[in-house]
Amino acid sequence: MSFPEATYQLSSGCRLPKWLELSKNVHRRDVSVSADAYADRIVFKALDRQGEEVASKTAIRRNRFPTEVTGSDNIRRSYEVAMADGLNDAFVIEYKTGGVYFCMVDDPLTLKSLRID
Repeated sequence: MSFPEATYQLSSGCRLPKWLELSKNVHRRDVSVSADAYADRIVFKALDRQGEEVASKTAIRRNRFPTEVTGSDNIRRSYEVAMADGLNDAFVIEYKTGGVYFCMVDDPLTLKSLRID
């Protein structure tokens, strides 16, 4: 049994990864999403308000390590690209004072720089 290198909680205002599908009667606002990062993969899990798993997907990491950037705002960001079901998607992890922010990436320029169409 292997243990994740890191576990993140997707921020509540962020969209789901493209390949993490909820059933028709479950909505984004009704779930919390975690991501367990391993050396070669990331396991995304959606839990409902009762803590029951309603969706999960294992995505393959494009690179072993994320692309790290410190912006002019002095916030360190790690960008990660993962693939599942033939679809690439990207997320950002921001290390801010007071915590970590984890969200899917929608900015077209950032996606282009990460080579995602």
